[in-house]
Amino acid sequence: MLVCADPLNADREAACSSLLDVTDRPSPSLLVFAYNRRPRVVVEHVREHAGSEFESLTILDLCDGDHRQGQPATLGSNVTVERESASNLTGIGIGVADVIDRVEDEPLHVCLGSLTTLVQYVDPETAFKFLQVTISRLEAADAVVHAHLDPDAVDEETTMTLKPLFDGVLRRQRREWTLDG
Repeated sequence: MLVCADPLNADREAACSSLLDVTDRPSPSLLVFAYNRRPRVVVEHVREHAGSEFESLTILDLCDGDHRQGQPATLGSNVTVERESASNLTGIGIGVADVIDRVEDEPLHVCLGSLTTLVQYVDPETAFKFLQVTISRLEAADAVVHAHLDPDAVDEETTMTLKPLFDGVLRRQRREWTLDG
Protein backbone atom coordinates (compact mmCIF):
# COMPACT_ATOMS: atom_id res chain seq x y z
CA MET A 1 0.00 0.00 0.00
CA LEU A 2 1.25 3.47 -0.89
CA VAL A 3 0.06 6.13 1.57
CA CYS A 4 -0.08 9.60 -0.03
CA ALA A 5 -0.50 12.22 2.66
CA ASP A 6 1.16 15.23 4.20
CA PRO A 7 3.72 13.87 6.69
CA LEU A 8 2.62 16.43 9.29
CA ASN A 9 -1.00 15.26 9.19
CA ALA A 10 -1.88 13.30 12.35
CA ASP A 11 -4.13 11.03 10.29
CA ARG A 12 -1.06 9.88 8.36
CA GLU A 13 0.39 8.52 11.61
CA ALA A 14 -2.89 6.77 12.38
CA ALA A 15 -2.88 5.19 8.91
CA CYS A 16 0.71 4.03 9.42
CA SER A 17 -0.20 2.47 12.76
CA SER A 18 -3.17 0.73 11.19
CA LEU A 19 -0.99 -0.67 8.40
CA LEU A 20 1.61 -1.85 10.92
CA ASP A 21 -1.25 -3.71 12.62
CA VAL A 22 0.32 -5.93 15.24
CA THR A 23 -2.74 -8.00 16.16
CA ASP A 24 -1.30 -11.04 14.37
CA ARG A 25 -0.59 -14.10 16.44
CA PRO A 26 2.19 -14.80 16.90
CA SER A 27 3.28 -11.20 17.29
CA PRO A 28 4.95 -9.84 14.17
CA SER A 29 8.38 -8.39 13.74
CA LEU A 30 8.50 -4.84 12.43
CA LEU A 31 10.91 -3.18 10.02
CA VAL A 32 10.85 0.61 9.64
CA PHE A 33 12.88 2.66 7.17
CA ALA A 34 13.53 5.89 9.09
CA TYR A 35 14.78 8.47 6.59
CA ASN A 36 14.00 11.53 8.61
CA ARG A 37 12.94 10.26 12.02
CA ARG A 38 15.09 9.59 15.03
CA PRO A 39 14.98 5.96 16.21
CA ARG A 40 13.62 7.01 19.62
CA VAL A 41 10.66 8.74 17.89
CA VAL A 42 9.97 5.60 15.83
CA VAL A 43 10.03 3.41 18.96
CA GLU A 44 7.71 5.80 20.82
CA HIS A 45 5.28 5.80 17.87
CA VAL A 46 5.25 2.01 17.67
CA ARG A 47 4.84 1.55 21.42
CA GLU A 48 2.10 4.19 21.57
CA HIS A 49 0.07 2.44 18.91
CA ALA A 50 1.12 -1.18 19.37
CA GLY A 51 2.20 -1.46 22.99
CA SER A 52 4.73 -4.24 23.28
CA GLU A 53 2.76 -6.59 21.04
CA PHE A 54 5.61 -6.97 18.54
CA GLU A 55 8.28 -9.63 18.54
CA SER A 56 11.05 -7.32 17.38
CA LEU A 57 11.51 -3.91 15.82
CA THR A 58 14.34 -3.17 13.43
CA ILE A 59 14.87 0.43 12.45
CA LEU A 60 16.96 1.15 9.38
CA ASP A 61 18.20 4.61 10.38
CA LEU A 62 18.95 6.08 6.96
CA CYS A 63 21.02 9.18 7.46
CA ASP A 64 23.40 11.57 5.76
CA GLY A 65 27.12 11.11 6.14
CA ASP A 66 28.97 8.53 8.19
CA HIS A 67 26.67 5.74 9.31
CA ARG A 68 29.21 4.21 11.69
CA GLN A 69 28.44 6.56 14.56
CA GLY A 70 27.58 5.00 17.91
CA GLN A 71 24.33 3.24 18.70
CA PRO A 72 21.63 5.31 20.41
CA ALA A 73 20.93 4.76 24.08
CA THR A 74 19.07 1.54 24.73
CA LEU A 75 15.62 1.47 23.19
CA GLY A 76 14.63 -1.94 24.50
CA SER A 77 15.82 -5.50 24.25
CA ASN A 78 13.64 -6.22 21.21
CA VAL A 79 14.73 -3.09 19.26
CA THR A 80 17.64 -3.05 16.83
CA VAL A 81 18.90 0.06 15.06
CA GLU A 82 20.96 -0.38 11.91
CA ARG A 83 22.49 2.75 10.41
CA GLU A 84 23.20 3.22 6.74
CA SER A 85 23.79 6.13 4.44
CA ALA A 86 20.49 7.11 2.81
CA SER A 87 22.13 7.08 -0.62
CA ASN A 88 23.65 3.59 -0.26
CA LEU A 89 20.93 1.45 -1.82
CA THR A 90 23.15 -1.64 -1.80
CA GLY A 91 23.73 -1.29 1.95
CA ILE A 92 20.02 -0.74 2.56
CA GLY A 93 19.21 -3.85 0.51
CA ILE A 94 21.68 -5.88 2.58
CA GLY A 95 19.99 -4.57 5.74
CA VAL A 96 16.60 -5.75 4.45
CA ALA A 97 18.02 -9.20 3.62
CA ASP A 98 19.50 -9.43 7.13
CA VAL A 99 16.12 -8.65 8.70
CA ILE A 100 14.37 -11.25 6.54
CA ASP A 101 16.96 -13.86 7.57
CA ARG A 102 16.73 -12.89 11.24
CA VAL A 103 12.93 -13.09 11.54
CA GLU A 104 12.66 -16.31 9.51
CA ASP A 105 9.08 -17.59 9.81
CA GLU A 106 7.69 -14.79 11.99
CA PRO A 107 5.14 -12.41 10.45
CA LEU A 108 6.88 -9.26 9.21
CA HIS A 109 5.25 -5.83 8.81
CA VAL A 110 7.25 -3.15 7.00
CA CYS A 111 6.98 0.64 6.80
CA LEU A 112 9.16 2.00 4.00
CA GLY A 113 9.24 5.42 5.62
CA SER A 114 9.37 8.34 3.30
CA LEU A 115 9.72 7.65 -0.40
CA THR A 116 9.66 11.44 -0.68
CA THR A 117 13.06 11.48 0.99
CA LEU A 118 14.34 8.53 -1.04
CA VAL A 119 13.75 10.41 -4.30
CA GLN A 120 15.81 13.29 -2.91
CA TYR A 121 18.81 10.94 -2.86
CA VAL A 122 18.22 9.07 -6.14
CA ASP A 123 16.20 9.72 -9.28
CA PRO A 124 12.69 8.20 -9.53
CA GLU A 125 13.76 5.46 -11.98
CA THR A 126 16.57 4.31 -9.68
CA ALA A 127 14.16 4.44 -6.72
CA PHE A 128 11.67 2.35 -8.73
CA LYS A 129 14.27 -0.35 -9.50
CA PHE A 130 15.48 -0.44 -5.90
CA LEU A 131 11.95 -0.62 -4.52
CA GLN A 132 10.92 -3.24 -7.06
CA VAL A 133 13.68 -5.58 -5.86
CA THR A 134 13.17 -4.71 -2.19
CA ILE A 135 9.39 -5.11 -2.22
CA SER A 136 9.66 -8.37 -4.20
CA ARG A 137 12.12 -9.71 -1.64
CA LEU A 138 9.84 -8.68 1.24
CA GLU A 139 6.70 -10.11 -0.40
CA ALA A 140 8.54 -13.40 -1.04
CA ALA A 141 9.04 -13.49 2.75
CA ASP A 142 5.25 -12.89 3.20
CA ALA A 143 5.83 -9.41 4.61
CA VAL A 144 3.05 -6.82 4.74
CA VAL A 145 4.52 -3.65 3.18
CA HIS A 146 3.43 -0.03 3.04
CA ALA A 147 5.23 3.18 2.12
CA HIS A 148 4.66 6.90 2.53
CA LEU A 149 4.82 9.63 -0.10
CA ASP A 150 4.05 13.33 0.28
CA PRO A 151 2.20 14.14 -2.96
CA ASP A 152 2.78 17.87 -2.46
CA ALA A 153 6.56 17.42 -2.31
CA VAL A 154 7.03 15.38 -5.50
CA ASP A 155 5.75 15.83 -9.01
CA GLU A 156 2.93 13.73 -10.44
CA GLU A 157 5.37 11.89 -12.72
CA THR A 158 7.28 10.60 -9.68
CA THR A 159 4.06 9.44 -8.06
CA MET A 160 3.01 7.68 -11.28
CA THR A 161 6.45 6.04 -11.56
CA LEU A 162 6.24 4.54 -8.06
CA LYS A 163 2.51 3.71 -7.97
CA PRO A 164 2.70 0.39 -9.92
CA LEU A 165 4.85 -1.10 -7.14
CA PHE A 166 1.89 -1.16 -4.76
CA ASP A 167 -1.46 -2.96 -4.66
CA GLY A 168 -3.25 0.29 -3.91
CA VAL A 169 -2.87 3.95 -3.10
CA LEU A 170 -4.41 5.40 0.04
CA ARG A 171 -4.83 9.18 -0.36
CA ARG A 172 -5.79 11.84 2.14
CA GLN A 173 -7.93 14.43 0.35
CA ARG A 174 -10.22 17.02 1.91
CA ARG A 175 -10.29 15.26 5.31
CA GLU A 176 -11.23 11.94 3.70
CA TRP A 177 -9.24 8.83 2.85
CA THR A 178 -9.72 7.33 -0.61
CA LEU A 179 -8.36 4.05 -1.91
CA ASP A 180 -7.28 3.67 -5.54
CA GLY A 181 -6.80 0.11 -6.75
